[in-house]
Amino acid sequence: MPLDPDRTVAALIVDQPALVDALVALGFAPLANPAVRAVMAPRTTLREACERHGRPLAGVLTALDARLAGGVWP
Repeated sequence: MPLDPDRTVAALIVDQPALVDALVALGFAPLANPAVRAVMAPRTTLREACERHGRPLAGVLTALDARLAGGVWP
């Protein structure tokens, strides 16, 4: 099932804990800090996070889907 960019980052992480490391590797460094993650992740959708960090949503979704599928990172 494809990731929904309009879900909160926290909801995505609860469903798929491996996404924390993947998101950090994709440039969402604040998520590496559990305190920041606890405050920001429940309030921010993946779409909003991409906009704030200047990351292309389509590319992030492709990379995360590949990570979840165990495939090669783009």
